[in-house]
Order: sequence, then C-alpha cells, then structure tokens
Amino acid sequence: MDLTGEVWQVGYHRGFILGPTHFVIYINGIDVNIISYIIKFADDTKVYGKVENDNNTEALQRDLHELDKWSEDWQMLFTIDKYKTLHVEYCNPRHDYQINNITLQQIDEEKYLGVKIHDSLKVAQQVGAAVKKCNQTHVIHKCTFDFMEKR
Repeated sequence: MDLTGEVWQVGYHRGFILGPTHFVIYINGIDVNIISYIIKFADDTKVYGKVENDNNTEALQRDLHELDKWSEDWQMLFTIDKYKTLHVEYCNPRHDYQINNITLQQIDEEKYLGVKIHDSLKVAQQVGAAVKKCNQTHVIHKCTFDFMEKR
C-alpha cells in the first residue's frame, strides 16, 4: 500500500454527534502546548494563570492562541462569543485578551459548576444564592407537609 501523496484529514464534520467516550478521547490532547493551568469538564474548558507581569500576560495570550489553533486543526471550533475574561484580585493588571483579533468580554462574575466566582473572591453572592435556594426548598416542603397534615 503506497500512501505517498495522499492527504489524510483528521477531525469530525461540524454537526457530527460524538458519544461521551469519543469526545473525551477527541479532546484529550487539547492541553499539549498549554503553559497555563487548564480545567476540562465535559465540553467546558477553562484556562487560567497568575498574571503579575507582561510575560505572564503574553503566556496566557499565547495559550489562548494555541487553543484556537487546536480547535481549527481538529475542526471543533469554539464559540468565541462564549469566551470571557475574569480578572481576580485588585492587583491584577486587567489586560485585554484576544482570539482571532476579537477582544474577549471582561466580566466580574462567572458561574462554574453551580458556584459563583466573583472577581473580588468574596462569597457573599454565592451564599446569598444558596440561602435563597434553601428558603425556596423550605417553603415547598412546608407547604407539602401542611397539605398532608390537613388531609
């Protein structure tokens, strides 16, 4: 078998449905050239790092470029509208980051796996949301038990 001159394409066509196992195998190499920290959970990917100087900023920007390059190479394009930048701590220089010359939206709060992360790292909003949910559940239980007692 002579493979000289043949072009091999790697990747799935847009719209192709991957099973969970195929998806995990498929994205396994996403972090190969990434210097920053990366978190992968299902189809969600977070990249983060400590930014104290211009070298850190350039490294994070380079990692974003590498992720974008990976998504193009493997034909699994990211939705750039969903990219966001969360700057944590007050001493953070708050640089703008870009992908494909599009500046990423800066936010002051992100919900990740049910936990609200605020740029000040204060937990008041997360605690408030948890208390509100607990109170709602409590009211539902109270109404249910009151109804059952009346029967």
